[in-house]
Amino acid sequence: MKPLVYHRAAESEFLEAVHWCESERPGRGLRLDAIVLQAEQQIQRHSHSGSRHIRGTRRLVLPRFPYALIYLINADSCYVVAFAHAKRRPGYWRERIT
Repeated sequence: MKPLVYHRAAESEFLEAVHWCESERPGRGLRLDAIVLQAEQQIQRHSHSGSRHIRGTRRLVLPRFPYALIYLINADSCYVVAFAHAKRRPGYWRERIT
């Protein structure tokens, strides 16, 4: 099982999304956090489970939330480059993988 490492900006995006969801409806941020934990475990167990995306990345779309984990598979880890909203600023994170 490969460890999962977050880009600093991706971690901030995730925390902001949890905070926003929780402020919109109490308990929703906790549900998002739980779904992300399941997605992280899936990536760690089966790193190729996300669909092929751009520039060698993979994308795992979260159920019930408009977010996806965008990640790279490295020899010793999986590197999350973005916690991306499905309908906002597509590809904004590309500079993180250059």
